[in-house]
Amino acid sequence: MRRLAEECAQDSIKASLPTLKRWSVRYGWQQLVAERDRAVAEQSVPMTINSQACAMRAHFKLIDSAKRRCDLLLDPNNPNLTPAQRRRATRVTISDYLKVLKMENELYKRLERFQAMKSAAPEWPATTILAG
Repeated sequence: MRRLAEECAQDSIKASLPTLKRWSVRYGWQQLVAERDRAVAEQSVPMTINSQACAMRAHFKLIDSAKRRCDLLLDPNNPNLTPAQRRRATRVTISDYLKVLKMENELYKRLERFQAMKSAAPEWPATTILAG
């Protein structure tokens, strides 16, 4: 209330601290603020979950793409390879492929945490973005 009174004074609004306290009680400001905070939280949880789902979906696509590329490059007899790719196919290191597998493993762990968070969210819709 004290900060509100200071802000009112800065904005040339004549409202003293006792007046603001009286208005707060009369109009139920604490309840209104609590209701607004609850509504914002209810909206932000699904938005956060949706944004995380989109990010994980994009990461899964990148990992799948990297794995397909590694699979192609591991076969130097693949007729679809260019001569430069065929030369590189003989120099593919297992550490590159292991890095991709490590990324995938970390993403699955993140997905497990996401599923736990999603199940704790209030009134979560039946369908998710990951299904698409």
